[in-house]
Amino acid sequence: MSDERTAYIDHPMVNIPGGEIELRDDRVHTKWKAEIRPFLLARYPVTEGLYKAVTTNSPYSPDENLKPAVNISWEEAVSFCNLFSRQAGLKECYSISGDGLTILCDWEADGYRLPTEAEWQYACKAGTAGYRYGDLDEIAWYNENSEGGAHEVGTKEPNAWGLYDMLGNVWEWCWDVYDEKVYGSYRIFRGGSWAEEARGCGATCRRRSHPTFGIDDLGFRLAGRDNFRIKKWVCNLDISENRRRIKAYAAQITNPIKSDLLCLDTPGRAAVAKNWRVCYYVNNLRNGVEEDNVKFLAHNNKT
Repeated sequence: MSDERTAYIDHPMVNIPGGEIELRDDRVHTKWKAEIRPFLLARYPVTEGLYKAVTTNSPYSPDENLKPAVNISWEEAVSFCNLFSRQAGLKECYSISGDGLTILCDWEADGYRLPTEAEWQYACKAGTAGYRYGDLDEIAWYNENSEGGAHEVGTKEPNAWGLYDMLGNVWEWCWDVYDEKVYGSYRIFRGGSWAEEARGCGATCRRRSHPTFGIDDLGFRLAGRDNFRIKKWVCNLDISENRRRIKAYAAQITNPIKSDLLCLDTPGRAAVAKNWRVCYYVNNLRNGVEEDNVKFLAHNNKT
């Protein structure tokens, strides 16, 4: 696995808490609410460097690898999610039919995926109530300050949940179909871009296009199931590295024993989880207990 991919996997994604969000379609004057389960979202859009490293393993220019990957269709973004999941040893979220016309998402899979439209908007607003989470010039690259192109990710201020470039720089594909009765298979993208006017760079602005469409201000961001990444850290690592990674991840999550791989609610069920010793260690860290649980990790690495 390349340094670019390794760096991305090792960098914690942001844990987004559960909640509720109201969405609207100004075109038909409708509003609806969506319940949000806890999930993970990448701090940044997928970069050129990461996209090239995953899809082709080809060299990339050092001065361009941190710019968002663009000219990526929705179909290509979905394929990337599956490919990156396989390379990371995770279960693919998407099942794609032979003709490519039917794509289903397994929401319980632990791999990478696109955020839903509701997840994207909820994460973008990060608990705020307005159209934007800050002053536009401070948080976004758009047509008045971008000088005609995309910029490296993370160079503007993040929102309250530590997410960068949610507005401006590049539009971001979401999972959802826009309006199947009117637009067929058109998918939604959100957030505005370096080429967009200020009014288009807001948390509730919705755009759509055909899933094969790509353009130079449209990219995507990765999402995942809450707590899906800890299971990778238990095997084939030395003790100190396990300890470092688990401590870093423990600081990010709100429920370290939530998933089926992390069932530690009773001693009897603990043995069911392959990584139960890691769960025990994380749980103690969250409770402020610094016992010598590294012994458990050492034992697990030898079994």
